[in-house]
Amino acid sequence: HGGSTLPVVDSVDSLVVMNVLTEERVLAFARSLPPVDLHTPLSTALGSPPPPEGVACRPTDSLHAVMAAFSRHHAERLCITDDGGRLLGMVTVLDVLKFFTT
Repeated sequence: HGGSTLPVVDSVDSLVVMNVLTEERVLAFARSLPPVDLHTPLSTALGSPPPPEGVACRPTDSLHAVMAAFSRHHAERLCITDDGGRLLGMVTVLDVLKFFTT
């Protein structure tokens, strides 16, 4: 728990977040039986649903909402997206903690 989170986007041009890749999901996939073909496309392994609610945040979200999302998803990183789901960046727990110490 508390592993890294990376966005999976639809294309380099649009950067719409389609899913998220977490350490927990990679390990669960690797442990699945029967052994999996490591040439399986990521979209097949993860499916293509939108990211779970809360794994992406908006630039206008409150610090409270962002901190709650970190806690709820045991995440160290969250995707920052616009209203259309386009990836704007990432925010980390450390980014938020730095805000409180400066």
